[in-house]
Amino acid sequence: MKKIFSLTFLIVCFMSFATQYKDGTYSAQSSKPYHGWLSVVQLTIKDGEVSNIIIEDFNKDNVKRSDNIKANQELKKDTGSTYPDMVNNFKSQFNAKKNVDDIDQIAGATKQNKIFKKLTKAALSNAEKGDTTRALFDAR
Repeated sequence: MKKIFSLTFLIVCFMSFATQYKDGTYSAQSSKPYHGWLSVVQLTIKDGEVSNIIIEDFNKDNVKRSDNIKANQELKKDTGSTYPDMVNNFKSQFNAKKNVDDIDQIAGATKQNKIFKKLTKAALSNAEKGDTTRALFDAR
């Protein structure tokens, strides 16, 4: 009987420490541009889990980086990847690992990877509190 009580107690304790996200849409945006681009991460939480993640950069004219052919050609030349490739890599790792800290570096895009991670963490922090206001975060 003592063992069952102890096991139940441990399970309850573990459950109380597990991160609980509130359903809704949460976003975070970089407060300063990086190489002329402001980054935005938007998470949709359903049943306490991230069900969708959108990552996009915008320039001063509100043009999406993923749609900017010239910017993606330059990025591919510099890093070996286009912006959509970097975003897809990050999203697939996040979906598989469910933990931002476990996401591997994106080859050639160390700074962009850090920005993605910081903004995702900021949006998740808001999801814990149920705060749907967009978090502004110096992700550089």
